Amino acid sequence: MFLILALSAGAFAQEEAEQGLKFSGELKTGVQFKTDSAQEKAADGKKHDLYDPSIRMYNDDAGAETRLDLNGAFTKDNYGVIFRLRTDKVISGPQVEVNQAYVWADFLNEVLNIKVGRIDDSAWSSDGDEGFHYSTGYGLRFEVKPIDGLNVGFFLNGPNNDDILTAVDNGEEGSDHRVVVDSKFEDGDKDNPYWSYGDYILAGEFLLETAFGAKFESDAFFVAGGLRIDGKADGLDTGEWYSHSTRNSVGEDANQGMGAYIGFGLLAIENLTANIEARFNNLGAFSDYGWIWINETVKYAMAPLEFGLVMHQFLFAEKNKFVVVGKTGDESVGPRLTFKPFVNYALTEKWTVGLNIPVGFWMTGIVDYDIAVQPKVSYKLGENASINGWYKFNMLQRGDQDGVLPEKPDSRIYNTVQIDFIWSF
Repeated sequence: MFLILALSAGAFAQEEAEQGLKFSGELKTGVQFKTDSAQEKAADGKKHDLYDPSIRMYNDDAGAETRLDLNGAFTKDNYGVIFRLRTDKVISGPQVEVNQAYVWADFLNEVLNIKVGRIDDSAWSSDGDEGFHYSTGYGLRFEVKPIDGLNVGFFLNGPNNDDILTAVDNGEEGSDHRVVVDSKFEDGDKDNPYWSYGDYILAGEFLLETAFGAKFESDAFFVAGGLRIDGKADGLDTGEWYSHSTRNSVGEDANQGMGAYIGFGLLAIENLTANIEARFNNLGAFSDYGWIWINETVKYAMAPLEFGLVMHQFLFAEKNKFVVVGKTGDESVGPRLTFKPFVNYALTEKWTVGLNIPVGFWMTGIVDYDIAVQPKVSYKLGENASINGWYKFNMLQRGDQDGVLPEKPDSRIYNTVQIDFIWSF
């Protein structure tokens, strides 16, 4: 039905966008050398690779060995198709995935926009250091733009079974950290609350995965917000997910549980960027698994100088049971605070130098800290290519659960040298 609507969307066209098929892409790669001060063997006598000096292919911005994106866009009148093919392993063996693939159409003089497929662009982002939003994933997204600067809508988000199956793969047979999920049921199984027949999802549970968003932007300020509700179409509720998931699923927390976010930014002062954003996670089980993530960014940029400060605060429910950065949840989990002052200076049109000084610590005790000094340099090879290099001296120490200094604290010093190459085409 949506494809039929999309093909007829030209009848509503008032302004013609750039037409035809366009391709673009980006390559991010690099080399990282890292040393760790903890060179001794573990108590079991086994050598831990983490403790050894290492060198690897790695791009810090992509967080991958070598990321290659190939983007395609086909536009006709006011509908089109967007796709992106991505691999993060060019050297060790390409593993290509469809990072995004969706059809879009504008209706009613571009007041209504509809997208369906695997969507990977954010409509209602909080635009801070993290840019919170609930507008990506598999599903159907509706955006309404009734007046200039306002975008409101909702996203019928598909269940996130891929993350659950990843947790299954990372678990061990018979362990408490293994997630047991089986979406295969006999026809007529009325006892299962998540599924009806075979792999078909109950419509009510699918609708309970919906996310809502809104954003208003003017010349003086912007404000954005979103709400994600959480059904059981993915087979687990928030508590079940966090109580059984493995450490490897930490990065997937944004895809689980009821949550909300809000963001505000000041745009009225020339050369100044100032915004604040906050995300409230796992509202459906906040006392056990809830946490709040707050970010503030202040930046002033007037060529050739740019400087600013980024701050993060992580606030956890008093008895948070979710494992975070070594905390077990057996005792109260105190806040974690991070600060990153930075400065960049353009020496010439091609050369830029800078300095970051990130500092992070747990309020449960000053023995839990993470401090770094990171000078960097960047050179523009051309209009679409650059080489970035930096050195990072990192001091890290962990106390025990209560922040009390143990007999032998986990103290380390890391030295990291990174050279990144980025090319857009």
